Amino acid sequence: MINPNIEVRRAQLADAGGIYDLQRQLAEYIGEDMDRFLITTAHMETLLHEQQQREADHNHPFNRNRSGIHIFVAELNDRREPVGAMVAAVLPCFAWTGARPVLIDDLITEESQRGQGVGTLLIGAAAREAVLTTRDAWGNTHPELATMRLSTHIADNEASRGYYESIGFETDSFEYRVSGQALLQLAGQMERV
Repeated sequence: MINPNIEVRRAQLADAGGIYDLQRQLAEYIGEDMDRFLITTAHMETLLHEQQQREADHNHPFNRNRSGIHIFVAELNDRREPVGAMVAAVLPCFAWTGARPVLIDDLITEESQRGQGVGTLLIGAAAREAVLTTRDAWGNTHPELATMRLSTHIADNEASRGYYESIGFETDSFEYRVSGQALLQLAGQMERV
């Protein structure tokens, strides 16, 4: 059931600290090595500032095709501070379907608000972005082309997996990631080319 007192909106610069706190909660929840938790409030402020600039500039190429980072927050009407946040990226390339895929990378709900519909509303905001990416030159959308992916760090959490599947997500494929020393080693290979 969705709590009717929850409002989802685009994050603003003033939300940076609250989003940072939620991301830290998520990192602790999934057992992340906190020495690897590198994001700062200043980093989040930079992302939010870039989002606001992109949205204000109607001639910006990423504004026309909605590409870039989209950060949303959910808040209770009486608290006016984030109880949930989502970071999604609209990729600028076309998927084989002809649409730009939306990738949800971070989806965070304050522990006390889980089960209240916060995640569903935030995912709904990403789904709306996915539909809007299908807009053609004449302003028509083609929802049948919309696609959205969710990257999660809690694959062994049955409740979370059950929730995602209950709202329509399907296990699609394996995802590979590279970072740290292995990434630096690969980047070093390019210096020889």
